[in-house]
Parts: sequence; structure tokens; C-alpha cells
Amino acid sequence: MTTEWGFITALVLVVLVIIIPAALVWYLDAGSIMTAVKNMRTRHARRKTGLKSTLRGDVKR
Repeated sequence: MTTEWGFITALVLVVLVIIIPAALVWYLDAGSIMTAVKNMRTRHARRKTGLKSTLRGDVKR
């Protein structure tokens, strides 16, 4: 019976070690995609109305 609990504990730990970093990478990637889509929509809307883009990357300081 001790071997079964040891196996289950090891299995849970291995799954957590794999899932947590994968979820973190997915979260960061999804945030980057959302930011890119938002910037693209802003540029498109400004281009359509004839205004110049004022996104952070376009402003020179």
C-alpha cells in the first residue's frame, strides 16, 4: 500500500512540474497576442480616419 501512495504522489508532482510552466508560457504568449491585436486594430482605425498613429512604439521622445 505504501508503494501505491508513493507512485500517486510522484505522478501528481510530475504532472504539476510539467503543467505549471506550460500554463505560464501560454499565459505570456496569449498576452502578447492580445496586445498585438489591440495595436493592429488601433492602427487600422486611425488609418481609416486619417489620423496619425500615436502608439507607444511610434512616439519619439
